[in-house]
Order: sequence, then structure tokens, then C-alpha cells
Amino acid sequence: MLSSEITRNRAEEYGFDLNGEFVIPPYYPNLKMLESEKPNIIEGGRGSGKTMLIRYLSHATQFSEKRGAIPVDAYKRIGIYWKMDISFASIMNARGAEDDLWMRAFINMGALILASEIIESLFNICKINAEAKSYIVGIDFSGLKGFDADIPSELDNIGKYLHRKYIRFQSLVSNFKKVDEPLFYPLPFVDELINIIKSQVPLLRDSYYCVYIDEYENLNPTQKKIVNTWLKQSQKPLVFNIAMKHQALDVTDTLSSEKIVEVHDYRKIDLELLLSDNFATFASEIFLMKVNRYLYKVLDEVDYLYSSDNEVISRRIDPKYTESIRKLIEAIFPAITERKVAELILTDETLRNRLLGKLSSDFERLDKNHLLEQVLDIHAPAEALVVLHALLNREKVNADDVVSELKGYCEKQSPIYSEWVHNNLFGCILNFYAGGNRRCPLYSGYDTFVTMSKDNIRHFLELCYTSLSHSDDLNELHKVSLDDQLVAVNYVSKNMLKEIKQFGPHGNMLYIFSMRLGNLFGELRKRDSQSEPEQNQFSVKGGMTAECAQILRELVKWSVLYETKLTKQKGLEVGEEYQLNPIYSAFFTISFRKKRRIELTAEDVVKLYKGTEADYKHIIRRMTQRFAKPDQLDLFEK
Repeated sequence: MLSSEITRNRAEEYGFDLNGEFVIPPYYPNLKMLESEKPNIIEGGRGSGKTMLIRYLSHATQFSEKRGAIPVDAYKRIGIYWKMDISFASIMNARGAEDDLWMRAFINMGALILASEIIESLFNICKINAEAKSYIVGIDFSGLKGFDADIPSELDNIGKYLHRKYIRFQSLVSNFKKVDEPLFYPLPFVDELINIIKSQVPLLRDSYYCVYIDEYENLNPTQKKIVNTWLKQSQKPLVFNIAMKHQALDVTDTLSSEKIVEVHDYRKIDLELLLSDNFATFASEIFLMKVNRYLYKVLDEVDYLYSSDNEVISRRIDPKYTESIRKLIEAIFPAITERKVAELILTDETLRNRLLGKLSSDFERLDKNHLLEQVLDIHAPAEALVVLHALLNREKVNADDVVSELKGYCEKQSPIYSEWVHNNLFGCILNFYAGGNRRCPLYSGYDTFVTMSKDNIRHFLELCYTSLSHSDDLNELHKVSLDDQLVAVNYVSKNMLKEIKQFGPHGNMLYIFSMRLGNLFGELRKRDSQSEPEQNQFSVKGGMTAECAQILRELVKWSVLYETKLTKQKGLEVGEEYQLNPIYSAFFTISFRKKRRIELTAEDVVKLYKGTEADYKHIIRRMTQRFAKPDQLDLFEK
């Protein structure tokens, strides 16, 4: 049984001080937000590391006693992390009260939380800087009495007072019809608090506070307008930043007639885009760091992983270093090639008999029984035989020509058969294993874990940790067997699908959509000809309706789908294509590689998440009926 410490993969499981836990991402030197005073919108799906990043930038980590020497510039930009209490924020809405009450209540909540965090940051500074402490403990906060005559003037008491205020505020919100309305603080209360601190603590005279509001997407529209207003009006000493999932900025209005506009009001930071080039190495470093700490020594040292020094990070993206990391983790999660999988089929008696049975049926249907004997006599490589079944099921097939090319392939003299193997082997193997209800070996190996994770650190770690937990030979051999990897991949894929139900208020509909779409791709995979293998994405043809756009936006926001610009456009086709998250691929036995797409209408998309079972079956029949007829692609098409 693995220690729970090694399997932690959510920021909330680490607390607020991330020293010794947060591996500095390779994009860190390129974060313009570390140098700019302009607000930022930080985007990233679940598992992209955005919460870990903004907690790392906040005062609990930056002013930690674990950190050692604190650089002077750390005091210039002081981070405040604010994760919205969604269950509490959600009840500040309607319930028979005027909108104005809930607007003032939300602003008051923000003022109380931010003020409390600023006070907490002072206590953290006191722990690490004796000179600053001598000034901080003597701060006179009486200047705040203009907002609240009862507020204490001493540091030791003001934090406790603000905490009591917040508790009373929570009571009001829950029982607003029974409790008298307390004094609400406006946001300038926080500005005044900061100015008092800056004027009395020399070390903080030039400091400003950066607020990171996490999970912005869970706010209601009015609350988003308030936060947007704070962002638009940001200026030193209080600058607001918001972190959200992709496609979550659905409200750009403020409390005035203005809207927030990118570049003018904020800069957008896409963490997944920044990480994409170095994801494999970065995710591997996090995993190997945990193995090194809790299982066995695999790295000579780990301290460099926590350094934000540009020179250190440059070394971590050097090809020699990245290759060394790859070798270390590949040794733990060994892969198997497509050709080796084909060989497994021929060495397993049950699978071999099944394949030969298919080929026998193919030649019999084509009235070419004698060709099977020729095929068996030449002892063709396993990959050639696995692909042969698909080739014999294509339109206008000439079995004699195919067998002739097969013979040439055996003699390394058939470029066309080599192309058939290259283009079709992966899809043929998937289909073969799915039809036999066997776990497919293609879902194993480090590279596969990287591809299935698609720049999602949490998914990668989940695949790795679950594989370790199923392995009995890890401590002795320091590697996870093929079978243990496959068990883990299927377990993770199944559980990640179930998790969709928890994705916001529309979770059940998102789950229905993902199940139906995955099964649709599974049905398309079943065609014997494999003329268009590995379909796991779609585009929308015929125009996008508002309802279709809305559900796609929700699916992209929760990373059930990944949206990219169309590639290999057909004619005048423009727009986006949507890939089903490859972490779900093993459950449906479909490809985790981005290869081919299908075309759906806007109506199809809507029916996939809210249509009846009859609607769904109609889509299945329409999409698959042409495969019951002779295949439309010529044998020699790729």
C-alpha cells in the first residue's frame, strides 16, 4: 500500500505553505505577471497546476520559515490567495432580498477576507524578519476607525476582531431576515489598511498586494461583475488577478457601463499553453521527486527542483537533462511497441486462433481459400497479419494483389504494404482487443501516459500512482509490469469518467454526453476495414446554434473536450474541432492519439447530452450505416 503522502495530487492536500512541495515549472521565468503590475487572468483546466502556482506566489509560501533566506524583492509583491467559499457565496442571491444587499454583502466579504489575509501576511513576515517585526508589532491601526469605531488599533487584536466580524457576517447571510444588518466594509477599507502598513513599516514602503481569486467560474453573474470591476480598477497598492478554467469568462460587464477588455485591462496567461512544450519532463520531475522521497532513491538531488533561478531552470530544459529524466521514468513504466503487441497476439493461443479465424472467413467470403495457405506458408510478420484482416474488408479488394504485396513486405520490397502497416496497425490492434474483451497493451508505457494526460499534471500523476499501487514487484524490480499498468489505466479511465458527474451544476448532462460520444467513437472503431481508424474528435458542420455553443463551452471548460482550430480543412470548412479527453480512451477502447475526426451537426451535439435514447441510437445508426455496405474508400487510400 502506497503512503497517502506520495499519492497527493491536489493543491488543497498540501496546505498553504508549499516550500519543498512545489516544483518550479519550466515556464516560470516567462511569467510576465511576476514583473508587471497589470492584472492577469490565469487560465487552466483542472490539473493544470494553476492553484499550486498562485498558492506558491502567496505570502504563506513566500514568507515561510522553511524557505531560508528571503530575497528583498519578495517583499515588494505580496501575494494574497483567496479561494471562494462557493457554498457560502452561492446563498448571497435572491431569497427575497434586494440585489443591493447581496452586492454590499459580497463586497464586505471580500474586504474582510482580504484584510484578514493582509494581517496574516504581517505575522508571517514577523517570523522571518526581526528588523521588520520591530516595526510591524507597533503599527497603529487607529486610522481605520473612520470605517469602524470599534476596530482595535493593535496588531494582536485586529486579526481576531476581523475573524469575529466574518463569523457574524456569515450568520447574517444565513439568517438575513432574522438578524439586524451589521456594518458592511467597502473595498477602500482594504486600501486604507495597506496604506497604514506601508506608512509605518519601512521594509514595506514600496510594496503592493496582488490578490489571486481562485475558481472565478463558480461565482454568480452579479458577483463576477463586482470582481470584474475590481480587476478593471486595479492599481497599486492593490492589484486583482483571477484564476479560472478555460471558457469561463462568460461575463465581461462591470458595475458601470464599461466592460473588461484584454490587453487594456488585463493580460491572459494560459498555463497549459506555457507548459505544453515541457509537460513530459515537468510532470515526470514531480513524480520522480515523490518516488525519491517516499519509496527509493532515484535522483541524486532534488533541491534544484525548487529553485526559481533562471540558470537552474535553463538546465532543466536542456536536452541532455530531459533525456536523463525520460530514461529514469521509462525504466519504471516500460512501453511496448505496436509490432510487439502484434507478436503477443500470435503467441497467445486464444488470440492467434481468433485472428486466423477472421482471416479464414475473409478468404472464404472472397472465394480465395487457397490464399490463406500461401499466407501461412510465408510466415509473415505478426504486424502484417493483423493488418491483413482490415485490407481484405475494403471495397474492390483484389485478394491476390494484397497477398502479393504481403509477400513483397516479407522480403522488404513492398513500400505500399509498409504504408498500410504504418497507417493501420494501431487501429487494427485496438479493434482486435476490444472485440475480444481484453485489456489492450497499447495503453501502457510512459509515452502513452503523457499522451493520455494531455498536459494535465493531475491525470499523469494519477496514472503513475495507481500503477504503483497495483504493482507487487516495484520495490524489488523498480518497474511496473505491463499487466499492472493496464489494470491501473482502466481503473483511472473509469473513475475519471465517473468524476464528470461532479463537474458543476451540469455535471450529469456532461457525463451523459461523454458516455454517448465515447460509445459513438467505439462503434465507429468496430468497422472491419479500418479505413478511417482512430477517430476520437469531431467538428460541427452546418452552423453552430446558441445551445450547441453553450454546451461545448461547458465541456471545454471542464476539459471533457479539448478545442483546437480545425486542421486538414475540407474545402471551405472553418472553425474548431473537439477531441474527447484522451484520459477516457481506455474505457471505450478508442485511440488516445489525435488522428481522425467525424462531422456532427449542432443538433447532434445537443441530442448527445439531452436527447432521448431513441435520438442517440438514431445518430449511431446514421453514422455507422455506411459501414454495413461496401466501404467507400479505395484499398490504396491511406
